[in-house]
Amino acid sequence: MINSLDFTEIIRKIVQEELKETAYKIGTITSIVSGKPRIMFDGEAVASGKGYSFIQSYAPNVGDRVLLSRMSGTYIITGKIITDTANQGGSLIESGSNTNGYYTRFSDGTQICTGTLTKTGVADSTWGSLYYIELGNAPYAKPFISKPHFSGSGDSLNTIIPGYRGGNLTTTPTVEGYRAVTSVVSVTYTFSYVAIGKWK
Repeated sequence: MINSLDFTEIIRKIVQEELKETAYKIGTITSIVSGKPRIMFDGEAVASGKGYSFIQSYAPNVGDRVLLSRMSGTYIITGKIITDTANQGGSLIESGSNTNGYYTRFSDGTQICTGTLTKTGVADSTWGSLYYIELGNAPYAKPFISKPHFSGSGDSLNTIIPGYRGGNLTTTPTVEGYRAVTSVVSVTYTFSYVAIGKWK
């Protein structure tokens, strides 16, 4: 029968062994086998022979530096360690639509807005050797903090070349459509546009 001193010593050794295993580890994914990453832990010379589970929000890739947390006698990959934030780009944080079109916002401040303008009329105003029609305001689905890069195209049947004319360039620019020849009769022009800039 074990005495109390021996029992205490056994418990002490068990606790010591447990304490040797740190709560967290850092390593690099060397391969992914059957969907589970294998890790080269920092301070070790050989990659793990077993694969490690990971949380649902993380998508593992070979070469990722990862943080692992100890749980139930093993380690779980909790996510990627990012050390060079300047080269990571922005992650998608918001997207949606409203009566003005569609927008997408990224964490690095980039914003993309798209929309469509439709105008029926005659492109008979002259600007040099070109004819143009004012298409109207192109309201963005979300405002920019400065003038964005703006581009667009007309439909294939009634081709026009779009251009800024004025208006509020961060929220509702005024757009004109240019043609090499007058449209003579009233037609319907459809103009699709995209603006890329900063929202913060």
